[in-house]
Amino acid sequence: LMECPGLSGYEGRGGNQSPFPRGDEIADCIERIKKSLGLGTLHAAGHSFGGMLLSSVMKYRPGLFQRIAFCSAPVMLFRTTEGWPRMLKENTAKSLLDTWQQHGPAKLITQLLLSDPWHQYALRHVINMPEYVHQETGLDDRTLFVLGDEDNVAVPETREYLADLHPSVRIARHSGGHGDDVFLFPGDLAATLTNF
Repeated sequence: LMECPGLSGYEGRGGNQSPFPRGDEIADCIERIKKSLGLGTLHAAGHSFGGMLLSSVMKYRPGLFQRIAFCSAPVMLFRTTEGWPRMLKENTAKSLLDTWQQHGPAKLITQLLLSDPWHQYALRHVINMPEYVHQETGLDDRTLFVLGDEDNVAVPETREYLADLHPSVRIARHSGGHGDDVFLFPGDLAATLTNF
């Protein structure tokens, strides 16, 4: 998994295929690792894009993980896609300046990270968009969503949606924006995941 091209310095695959592993290939890889290590139980946590990839893996191996945590992950659930236009938005100097003036430096930093060409390439080409859609099966007390009150990517409205349609899903919240669970509250996130 760490040999993804670009992130690791490894060359991408040649031919007409994506340079990145597909969701089914990642699922196969995790399953092989689980078997080779003799693990009976495997838990997973995915942060941001990592949560989106875990959503895809679950389509191919729904029973692979005992528990799964989505941390600041803009998982595409029905009625929770408000953050996607922001993720896929093409930014200009003017739009970034407008973001800074209207929302402050924290949102500007998030938008700068999302507008990075490598990030945009990964979002658009690593997995086909339908792969990101969570099938909403197995959303129960073995699933945790960590969401920020000010997150403009993994939108806070996800909490209400899950409480309404999947009330046994566990929800943890923090007061920050996208990624702040890792960058501003790492101790709290570690405790939340450990207790889960």
